Amino acid sequence: MGHYKFFIAFTVLFSMSVQADVVLMTSEEAKYNAGAKYLKFNEKLSQCGNFKYRDIEITDPWFFSLKEADKKAVLSTLFYQSRYLCSKKERDEYVLSLLDYTLISGDREGIDEWLSLYQSGYIDADVRDTVNKLDPIKLNNFINQDKFSRPFDIFKVQDTYLKN
Repeated sequence: MGHYKFFIAFTVLFSMSVQADVVLMTSEEAKYNAGAKYLKFNEKLSQCGNFKYRDIEITDPWFFSLKEADKKAVLSTLFYQSRYLCSKKERDEYVLSLLDYTLISGDREGIDEWLSLYQSGYIDADVRDTVNKLDPIKLNNFINQDKFSRPFDIFKVQDTYLKN
């Protein structure tokens, strides 16, 4: 029971320290911070875009054992994940700075705009349904290969590994 008390006390203290940092920041500082984080995020997106012509080689027998529609869904998921992972750190920092600004200022415009832009950027429902029917362990082993951690030329990969 004692370790739960420690955990609860730690959580409360950590929460208070995070809130204190936000409270000490002015609305203008939070807005400036969000703007600076956005610039870093945008710069990272440009760097990630430089990989868009990168070719990848697929050699995994599991991938080749899939039906054509499943392969297409896996490639779409792989492409989305590679783009997401490439800028994850900068995206997370930007979103947290937007939340700070919203908490301090009460101005929801930035966070609402972010939500409207990025809710539509998620994987298509049909693709998600197809991928969810596959063996999750084999899918994760395939997708989490290091060579797939950066964006790539999805059109070239589809031309190479899918029948038309």
